[in-house]
Amino acid sequence: MARACFVRPAHQQHLPRAARFCVASRLGNLQVNEDNKPSCSKQQDEGEHTCQPHNYCSQINPIWTQEKNCTQSPERSSLIVSSSHLEVWRNIPTKGFLATPNKNTFFQKIQSNWSELDFQKYQTGFTGLYKCCLLVTAAANTFFLLGKRTSLFHLLRACCSHRPSFWLGNETLKVPVALFALNRRRLCDRLRQHKDVQKNSVVLLQGGEETQRYCTDTGIVFRQESYFHWTFGVTEAGCFGAVDVDTGRSMLFVPLLPESYAVWMGKIHPPEHFKKKYAVDEVHYVNEIASVLASKKPSVLLTLRGVNTDSGSISKEASFEGISQFNVNNKILHPEIAECRVIKTDMELEVLRYTNKISSEAHKEVMKAVKAGMKEYELESLFQHYCYTRGGMRHTSYTCICGSGENSSVLHYGHAGAPNDKTIEDGDLCLFDMGGEYYCYGSDITCTFPANGKFTPDQRAIYEAVLKSSRAVMKAVKPGVAWPDMHRLADRVHLEELTKIGILKGNVDDMVKVHLGAVFMPHGLGHLLGIDVHDVGGYPEGVERIDLPGLRSLRTARNLEQGMVLTIEPGIYFINHLLDQALRDPTQSCFINNDVLQRFRGFGGVRIEDDIAVTASGMELLTCVPRTVEEIEAFMAEGQGSTKSFGSLSKQKE
Repeated sequence: MARACFVRPAHQQHLPRAARFCVASRLGNLQVNEDNKPSCSKQQDEGEHTCQPHNYCSQINPIWTQEKNCTQSPERSSLIVSSSHLEVWRNIPTKGFLATPNKNTFFQKIQSNWSELDFQKYQTGFTGLYKCCLLVTAAANTFFLLGKRTSLFHLLRACCSHRPSFWLGNETLKVPVALFALNRRRLCDRLRQHKDVQKNSVVLLQGGEETQRYCTDTGIVFRQESYFHWTFGVTEAGCFGAVDVDTGRSMLFVPLLPESYAVWMGKIHPPEHFKKKYAVDEVHYVNEIASVLASKKPSVLLTLRGVNTDSGSISKEASFEGISQFNVNNKILHPEIAECRVIKTDMELEVLRYTNKISSEAHKEVMKAVKAGMKEYELESLFQHYCYTRGGMRHTSYTCICGSGENSSVLHYGHAGAPNDKTIEDGDLCLFDMGGEYYCYGSDITCTFPANGKFTPDQRAIYEAVLKSSRAVMKAVKPGVAWPDMHRLADRVHLEELTKIGILKGNVDDMVKVHLGAVFMPHGLGHLLGIDVHDVGGYPEGVERIDLPGLRSLRTARNLEQGMVLTIEPGIYFINHLLDQALRDPTQSCFINNDVLQRFRGFGGVRIEDDIAVTASGMELLTCVPRTVEEIEAFMAEGQGSTKSFGSLSKQKE
């Protein structure tokens, strides 16, 4: 029998069995001790247990934990509270209940509307759940509590088996659309605090549109515009969305499709379908947008217009026939919604854990399959195949970079002019930078390893130098740390290690002064990650780009905050263009031992890239792949040849 048991993702440290958070189907009794802390007792039958919750934590409206004193029976463990104890829950402080400001109304809703949870589906959908959730079975009028701490968005996440959610079946992640309701609420809360936002303001966003290949009628696979996805989670093209800032009430506008759509594209869904699918308050057709918005009598429409600090491109502002009759402000929304996107909610983190889990496993499949004689694109294909087959990832977060040999020093290799088409040779280092995307949330992982499974002494030396800088940064990451300082830390470690190898000579402090680190790592240490692989919010007002070698390539110069998700991707590359420049510069060439450097011409490069989430006291590593030289060599030796590549077409029988 499948246990209703919820554990952290496999890539995280496994909790002991007693710390796994479980539910049961029998009614128990709730007691409140003199400190107003809930505890429970249960008649102990054979194979069952008693549970003593403890530790009334105050972080996000926590109720209790059962981590230490709860043992697990063969089929279930229990902490169940009957609906007769609603008064206890009503007395819990409101802070942290993000889904609704009125808890009494909330309890009325869950008693009447929420159906019994299918635990088996839930276990498949969110295997990474480890925060506390309140679950409801309307039939039994029973409330379940699990795990460390609770708040209503955890509750909504737990109930996604029978609430609107995005799911591609099999073992893919089930993502509740409550994630986007919470995003809208966060945005409205932020806008209401803005001094220039008037009463009766309405946010208006325009989703992405279908595009074709140049002048043909060949469609390009649609991927939703990122701000629109963050706000509504809508997968269809051609939509608009609006949110009343005062009330949080949401409106979705969908295209009125012609009858011919049913012939070529499939069923035409009515507005009610989208209302249920995305859990919005109202759905209308796009051609009604002017009249519907006019009926709301908004004081102003807040539209999106701003510059993406990575691309320099301007976001597309919502526009429709009749917008001229409204008062429109396109200055306020962009910085506020971008700032919301910088800090991830727990539900967003769950999706990012999933994208990292699948992408990490795909990288491992590539490491097992690689061998001399293969084309780089064969490994790109294998990565994409695994991500789509096992993870439901139709898109990758960016163009796959599969550089072998000297190509591993080309930072954005894999473009149309260099389409991962080199034949991998024995002794090559492979630098594979690839990340899958699920429901628009991305990942960005780079693995560097020898094609033949064994590092040469030089390869090992450079690889371990980069690994050392990666680990130094991870150890230093915590809220309040300036990201440029992390870049400087990685640079310093590289210079120290290159000096030990003999490529450099002299005083490291003096090397830092002439920016020698940028010769070997010209890119930034890492970037924000989320719905966009280079996620927004890197340079808000007041954060300036540092115009110095290496540092100017940083995609953010912010201080770290809890809830940020970033990449840590130090690298050392031997790029002839940069090496030649440094040798011509007397302020830098004096530190370079050119005789030793010549041995590394044509070496390529090493990059180690992991995705991390900033926590209250440090960081959570989302990526899980072999990282040390010993781990990589052992993994490749164990798995080499276990994944078969496709046979040559020329050898197939006609």
